[in-house]
Amino acid sequence: MVKLKEIRKKLDNYAKNKGKFTYVDAFRNKKIKKNHFVLESTHGDSFGGHNYYLVQEIKKKVRRSKIFVVVKNVEAAKKFFENNNMTYVNVIKHLSVEYYELIATSEYLINDTTFYPFFNKRKGQKYFIVWHGTPLKYMGKDMPVVVDVANVQRNFYMADKIFVSNEYTKDILIETYNMKNVYQGKIVVGSSPRNSIFLDEKKKENIRENLNIKNKKVICYMPTWRGSVGKVKKSSHTQELLNYLEKNLDSNTVLYVKLHDFEKSSIDFKGFNKIKEFPNNYETYEFLSITDTLITDYSSVMYDYINVDKPVILYTYDYEEYIESRGLYEDIDKYPFKRVENLDDLLMAIENTYPIDYDKFKRRFTYSDVIDGANKILKNMLNNYVDETISEYSLHNGKETVAILSGGFWNNGVTSALINTLENIDTSKRNYICFFEKSKIKPEHYYKLLNLPENVLFYPITGEVNGSVSDRLLLKRYLWNEDYKAKGRKKQLSRIYREEFKRIFGDLKIDWFIHYTGFERKEAEMMKHIDSKKMIWVHTDMFAEYEAKKNFSKKIVFSAYQSADKVVMVHENLRDNLNKEISGLSKKLVTVNNFLGEERIRRLSKENVFETLSNVKVDYAFNDNAYKTETQMIVEEYKNKIKEIVESTKESKHTDYHTAIKNIRDINERYSFNPYISYIVERTNKMLNEATERISNIFGVENKGLIDELLFEEYYDYILPEIKDKQNELNYYFPNLENELKSYKAFLNERLDKAIVNKNQKVINNLENQFKNSRQIVIEKYKSLKKEEDLKEKFNSLFENEKRHIKEFVEKNITPENIQGSQNPSIDFYSYFRVSKIKMLNAIFDDNITVYINIGRYDYQKGHDKLIEAFENTFEQNPNIFLVIVAPHGPLKSKTINRVRSSFARDSIVILTGINNPYPLLAYCDAFVLSSNYEGLGLVVYEALAVNTDVITVNLKETIQYMEQNQAIIVENSVEGLTNGFMKHLDLKTPLKKFDFEPLKIKSNEEFESLFK
Repeated sequence: MVKLKEIRKKLDNYAKNKGKFTYVDAFRNKKIKKNHFVLESTHGDSFGGHNYYLVQEIKKKVRRSKIFVVVKNVEAAKKFFENNNMTYVNVIKHLSVEYYELIATSEYLINDTTFYPFFNKRKGQKYFIVWHGTPLKYMGKDMPVVVDVANVQRNFYMADKIFVSNEYTKDILIETYNMKNVYQGKIVVGSSPRNSIFLDEKKKENIRENLNIKNKKVICYMPTWRGSVGKVKKSSHTQELLNYLEKNLDSNTVLYVKLHDFEKSSIDFKGFNKIKEFPNNYETYEFLSITDTLITDYSSVMYDYINVDKPVILYTYDYEEYIESRGLYEDIDKYPFKRVENLDDLLMAIENTYPIDYDKFKRRFTYSDVIDGANKILKNMLNNYVDETISEYSLHNGKETVAILSGGFWNNGVTSALINTLENIDTSKRNYICFFEKSKIKPEHYYKLLNLPENVLFYPITGEVNGSVSDRLLLKRYLWNEDYKAKGRKKQLSRIYREEFKRIFGDLKIDWFIHYTGFERKEAEMMKHIDSKKMIWVHTDMFAEYEAKKNFSKKIVFSAYQSADKVVMVHENLRDNLNKEISGLSKKLVTVNNFLGEERIRRLSKENVFETLSNVKVDYAFNDNAYKTETQMIVEEYKNKIKEIVESTKESKHTDYHTAIKNIRDINERYSFNPYISYIVERTNKMLNEATERISNIFGVENKGLIDELLFEEYYDYILPEIKDKQNELNYYFPNLENELKSYKAFLNERLDKAIVNKNQKVINNLENQFKNSRQIVIEKYKSLKKEEDLKEKFNSLFENEKRHIKEFVEKNITPENIQGSQNPSIDFYSYFRVSKIKMLNAIFDDNITVYINIGRYDYQKGHDKLIEAFENTFEQNPNIFLVIVAPHGPLKSKTINRVRSSFARDSIVILTGINNPYPLLAYCDAFVLSSNYEGLGLVVYEALAVNTDVITVNLKETIQYMEQNQAIIVENSVEGLTNGFMKHLDLKTPLKKFDFEPLKIKSNEEFESLFK
């Protein structure tokens, strides 16, 4: 046998060098030690709280018990327990080798929060969580980072009992940590062990005597910690508060301050007389019990403190900010406490007494607290004791529980298929838990978790597989080497995966384990070693998928098919290949056609299309001319022609000025068809004629060469700069501009005269500044009007037809934080969305343009190369078409974008990144185009049909099997086929037939329910 000393050295080195915890390996086979108690609080941060009072009761009630308290600061804890005559307590350093051994071998494990993700309760151990307080702040899935429920949820699933002090806390924990209907243990509502001291008058009197503060008014300040481990947020406000109270408190008042260790280190208490650091020789609630007033903010200590019937002051100097960032379940202004937000009001609240009526509050939050509460809770742990102060609740509803490996809820077909399934089945028949690796879900997809149907929970799993160096090497080799079969190591693999299943699901009874995504190796291998009934889904032609991408392990996934109870195909056409390639599947293969989710799609499609596109990024769009109106492009062309003449004339050694002037006049004549250029030409010709007359009068008409040369110089130096002046454009489009400017200046002068008479210097200065900038103010106003006119000309279908919706969107969504506002809805809308999406939206709302859309990742499977080439072929014959590609991610991103970049049709193609809700956009497009090389089921085809968007699809039998003739345009799976599909759609004379979803929904429901028979 390996000696413990060697084990400890191995573990210490491994933990130090690798940061992994392998306590299971060292202590897996050691016996569970009877009557050994391990008590831990917030990962060793504290040696007080519930544990302190439970320790005393354990010593009294459990013979031959051995008690271990886990802490980070061992020396401080030892000193504390010695001072309190509790030398029987063994103090253990958190994450030491002794710690690993104890949590692997002790019979009783008690925590007030959670153990780290490596913890795995063994058979024969009892795990109790005595929750650390009554929640005011948002918890679990109500927090902004939804998936942070992961390890707490895991610990709850593993706990034999969870103790809370009131029904309010019970209900919040059940809901926010996804325990409803599935938790196998019991939730116990009973006395809070640490609150017992509040009701022990004898002990409280002794503490006052020992501290010699019987005649003092004792106040305690216990603020909420606002930082996080590793990110210390030192509070200058705390220092300011202490300085203020030291100066202003009366001499008979003493303020004790309890801060978090991180913040405490930044405060110097030596300079204070009336303010003292919280005494460390008493447990927190022992000392708190003898105080006269509590000052806190959002801490749950406020609920416990009402047991002493003394004032509570809530000093919430950051109230609005805290609510915004953290969120509160209750309106604390309705609590029977005094809430203040500044130091003067705080001092007033300390000095004045307020009537206390906690009866109603106690009936909600502390009705179970009794003087022997710690004793009763221990008796419940050991012997299931209950009385009028203790209630036990069993949450499991007796129904089967189905664990579904859901993947990270990315925007893809598998996610859509799963959500459609969950929304269409009767979820009351079973309990469903969607589980996934915590790291695999993105914040933008959290909303999908929060909108799962009734009776469907979610579970982000965290942590790594526990294992020795040998275990880890085996896993790495087995999972990632297709040729390695692990012969002779099957028992080791089985042990690893059984332990991992237990580490993840704890005591949950998983009746059905569904590998829904069909690809992940770890869970596919796990299926072979667990006792649940097992199913694995097949969404696509896995053989074609492997040949194309090698993105999964055939060895593991295909052997998972063989170990599964049922292999579920989303299409009957997948059967032949599976039977042919993998032996022993014929009796396991079942078909459950995907739910098409038409009701969900229609519901989502009704969202505002501008809202759904607002945060979507553009991967590619060609915008060289997108900014310019037709007039602007003609004017630019005209100016370039003039520039060519001028530059070639200036650079020529033998310049023919007469020809240059003639060419300028010819260009003027040629472009006079445009009204604005005609206006410029008129001015140009007038100035040329006037200059010709002046020069001829000086030098005589006979000096033609000299006149031409001087006339060209006049044109170059004076006429050309003037016609280039952008002010010309404003004068042309707004002929009253100069008159309005004069009127505005006259108006300012009139107001200025009145201000001078009234000797109002502030108004005078303001008006003088306005007068100074009056021209610029008016010009900017008209530039804005001109830009609005340009937008209407360039993107008429959008800015004219949708101006009401544009205005509504701007008023609701655009703030100075988004863009620098112009007070003009069209311009603000344009600035917010940028030209690429504006161009796309204009095409969508233009009745003369047919807009096609494809939704699918950058992947060989999706056939974007065929799609783009077919679009080009069609564009050559009909340029009034537009293509939108929505591609969230994928290996062929650069290749696809470069292909579009080199396309002659690129001006009519926009590529968007993924959209959380693409259905409003899909509904606005004229047709969806499926160009895939293969699919299990092209679900988006039916999503398009659900929102009445036409479909052009390549002939994939898995996709088209449900369709009747003329419900979609079905083409050969080639560039030529897709080109024909585009052309046929453009030539459609009658609408395509509607698709009837109802029969398929009924069939899919029957197929799904048959899986569990």
